[in-house]
Amino acid sequence: MVKSTETKPCQVFKLKEAPQFPERSKKIRDARHGPTSWVSITLTEGKFRQVRKMTSAVGCPTLRLVRVRVGSILLKDMLVGTVEAIDIHI
Repeated sequence: MVKSTETKPCQVFKLKEAPQFPERSKKIRDARHGPTSWVSITLTEGKFRQVRKMTSAVGCPTLRLVRVRVGSILLKDMLVGTVEAIDIHI
């Protein structure tokens, strides 16, 4: 039995073109698997593996998950594994 948890609404839309991200170090799909789609999902409240569970529930499992923003901080061209200091005034 799968426990259902309600979350705050999110915004989802399908991207018309694949975004330009660095290549993965390990390929997870090739042409024999058929076409892929890219979607943009904006969460206002994130739960454990929420995106993967949502996409799987509609029959489109997540193959790659790329964070582009945290709150109002854009990650821009940061590479995987890099760290950048930020000013936070609380």
